[in-house]
Amino acid sequence: MGKRTVDPIHIYNKTYRHNYYVYYGVPLNKYLEHFEIQSGSPEELGPESTSIGRCATVLNPEYGYMTFIWTKKKNISTLTHEVFHAVYETLSTRGIPLTESTEEVYAYLLQMIIREIV
Repeated sequence: MGKRTVDPIHIYNKTYRHNYYVYYGVPLNKYLEHFEIQSGSPEELGPESTSIGRCATVLNPEYGYMTFIWTKKKNISTLTHEVFHAVYETLSTRGIPLTESTEEVYAYLLQMIIREIV
């Protein structure tokens, strides 16, 4: 019998051609297992490895930008915190810094991702 995997919530944003994989209330080891399969490399765990949430973005040669979001529990505040990191990565890598004149773009993308998850 093969490894048991966890199916994440997959969100694709056409505007930025960005894939998001959300592991909401999933054990950390299941997230890390899927991250390595999808990204082709293990995530580097630092001292924050006991955290309650994570966000990591990789550039996959075949699939483009992929962001992996994980929360230990189904907690909307932690989820929103991690999704904000994902939004920042998405927009800053496209040359859209977070400023007063771009904050609405950040807010709309955050809203779209959260709406797809919950």
